Amino acid sequence: VSMKYHRGGDVLTQAVPKLYQNTPNPFIEYTIIGFEIPEASDLVLTILDMSGKIVKQVRGYYGRGYHEIEVKANELSRSGVLHYQLQTKDYVQVRKMIMIK
Repeated sequence: VSMKYHRGGDVLTQAVPKLYQNTPNPFIEYTIIGFEIPEASDLVLTILDMSGKIVKQVRGYYGRGYHEIEVKANELSRSGVLHYQLQTKDYVQVRKMIMIK
């Protein structure tokens, strides 16, 4: 994914991370959260309940490209609608998922 900016007559392209919709969604036993980053980076994937309480957090250093994190239902203390957030030093993106118990 890239974004284009216009400055004067020039077009500047900046690659940004991409957080994909989890699959399956809704889920019962597990789900896969995929993301793509344009360069190697430290990042944090945080799963939050509707009140904003952190339910699970994964921190790590990931190389450039596509990655997946498997989340098992038994690792989460909440069910229902949850938000998951990908954060790098310069970027944050949030999506929703549903866990059914």
